Amino acid sequence: MKTLKIFLLLIIAGYFIQSCDKIDPPYTKGGGGTDTVACPVPDFPINNNLIRKVLMEEFTGHQCPNCPKGQQKIQELVVKYGEQLNVVAIHAGVFAELDPNHGYSYDFRTTEGTLINDDFYAGNLGYPSGMINRIVKSPPDNRILSRFEWEGAMDTMMAIAPFIDLQIITDYEESSRKLCTHVQAEFLQDIPKNTNLVIYILEDHIVSKQMNSDPSIGDIPAIDDYVHSHVLRGTVSGAYGKVLSEGLVTKDTKIIKSYKTILPAEWDDIHISVLAFVYYPDDMIILQSEAHHIF
Repeated sequence: MKTLKIFLLLIIAGYFIQSCDKIDPPYTKGGGGTDTVACPVPDFPINNNLIRKVLMEEFTGHQCPNCPKGQQKIQELVVKYGEQLNVVAIHAGVFAELDPNHGYSYDFRTTEGTLINDDFYAGNLGYPSGMINRIVKSPPDNRILSRFEWEGAMDTMMAIAPFIDLQIITDYEESSRKLCTHVQAEFLQDIPKNTNLVIYILEDHIVSKQMNSDPSIGDIPAIDDYVHSHVLRGTVSGAYGKVLSEGLVTKDTKIIKSYKTILPAEWDDIHISVLAFVYYPDDMIILQSEAHHIF
């Protein structure tokens, strides 16, 4: 793991503009901005549906001929696990490069996605590949799974009770494209070490050319009007997020983080969603995730 890069990304804020914190009793250490005018902090409802929600980070690219098979497998998993599975498609590496002469002119790449792809050596296994809650498959630090391993890893994660509950409330102003994102983390048990919060911005239904090797999925060698889903567009918090808690946090603590973001004009806001997750920065393991469409 490139620890220097991780440290730097903890202080880089992607599309982040400003934030504020709200902490309910029992209080924890922490701090942040104090400007709640742009994004007033809302009241969150009580959540009685406390379930583990697992994050799958898929590594893919529009010049990857086997990647439609990966997306097909993900759809099977979405049907099986429903709301307990959240997905982000990270386009990075050689298969995400542009080739306008052959119709691959849409740039799905992001700075954050490339960093994550490189830091976790996603290309070593080939695409499609992915991580399930960033669990370690084998020492010393191999977390990348082939599509044939995704379901088994999901089953393992589902057997573990959730450590944290996440809720997301958004407020979007179409005229200015201002997006206010509020995330509440409720600690369901004592957490003894630091946690970070990451917020991805995703876009669905991007229609663009995709290489394909499976005629049962679509045209070969490429599908001209392929529908790309769960595409990472950017982050609100930087690739490795911002500090959520430091040191011991006791059960029933609630921490709210609020962020203001301006969506770029080229993003189709109708298909934009926010995906948040909490992880341990010392070992990168993800504790909980949540997704929310802004409309």
